[in-house]
Amino acid sequence: SSSGETLEGLKKVETHLVSVLEKNGVKRIESVGKKFDHEIHECLMAENDESKDDDLVLEEFQRGYTCNGKLLRPAKVKVNKRE
Repeated sequence: SSSGETLEGLKKVETHLVSVLEKNGVKRIESVGKKFDHEIHECLMAENDESKDDDLVLEEFQRGYTCNGKLLRPAKVKVNKRE
């Protein structure tokens, strides 16, 4: 079908674009399951989950990126805050 071919084509373009960006030093910030770092994360929400460590990133709302070690955009996240 036409829409299936279009989707497949867009996925190939995305894969190629990500590859080009990575070759030029752009990297995605890994957030979920990591300790909150105010240098690379922006906390939009907090949640109190006693079963998880304090300051653990629980969810990512928007991806963050660095370029050659410099912050392009912080990752927007939800952080665990145990009380």
